[in-house]
Amino acid sequence: MKKIKILLSAFLVLAFIFSCEEDNLDPIGEWDLSEPSLLTTNETLVLNEDQPDETFEFTWDPAISTERYQVRYTLILSTPGNYKDPLLSKASENGGRDTNGSFTAREMDLALSYAGFEAGKEVDLEITVLAKSIDKQTTDSAELIVKRFETE
Repeated sequence: MKKIKILLSAFLVLAFIFSCEEDNLDPIGEWDLSEPSLLTTNETLVLNEDQPDETFEFTWDPAISTERYQVRYTLILSTPGNYKDPLLSKASENGGRDTNGSFTAREMDLALSYAGFEAGKEVDLEITVLAKSIDKQTTDSAELIVKRFETE
């Protein structure tokens, strides 16, 4: 009886192994993610300390996954070419799903202050939208000049 149980168990394990379909073994990386496309028209932003809650909105065309996987977006403010070390970043609206995002004047000025940029000065920056889907990510960036609040 013990031998029958062992043989039956071995048979079931082998049957399970050989019954798996090839489609389930496809690697996850055989798809593409297009780049989002920033639609920014603001090349210079002047932060007004009398209106610290003023919102600066950024929009972009969506990135497309060839397998129609969900794409999430992050809006990043950084020094040029340095989006991996952001001064400020935030998921887009609707939990990262929407193709728009914003920063307030207060958020941007505080980030620039922490980074050591002088009050009242113009700073050359880059606005980047990062699109991420499963294990892939793409970006689009635009140059931006931001003038800080006049005082700290």
